[in-house]
Amino acid sequence: MAPLNAFFDTCFTLFLEGLTGTYKSSLIARCLNHYGETFEYNRLPIGWNSTENKLEKLLFLLKDLPLVIDDWAPGQNSKEAKDLEQKAGNIFRAQANRLGRSRMSSDTTSRMTYNPRGFLITSGEHSPEGGSGSSDARTFSVQIQKEISTGLNYLRQ
Repeated sequence: MAPLNAFFDTCFTLFLEGLTGTYKSSLIARCLNHYGETFEYNRLPIGWNSTENKLEKLLFLLKDLPLVIDDWAPGQNSKEAKDLEQKAGNIFRAQANRLGRSRMSSDTTSRMTYNPRGFLITSGEHSPEGGSGSSDARTFSVQIQKEISTGLNYLRQ
């Protein structure tokens, strides 16, 4: 999908959802290998522990390329989980709308806006809550089940 962005804006995030051990990250790594780098399940580009600003800038820099944000794991602390849900909602909305956050410098001059230009892929055991149908409308979730992923173990070897 990523190279087609010049012709067809992908207004959603691809979310691979499945239990631990269903080889979600391995599947994503194999797909990313078509872009010329060698990726492994434990060496994906970036995770959800990165700042929102960093994720926004990467979505801008990776024009017509997929950006994989690996390992959606909200954690046990309710404040951390809420903050991560908010970050994901912002990133998903920016991706779908192709609209970055506008900012100003302290001297009131406009700073560059980083509009997303790539294709966003993420994975986790469950998709973000989001709190609204708006987030659900901006994600395309694919359920990965153990039966489907057993063949992927062969690819990993």
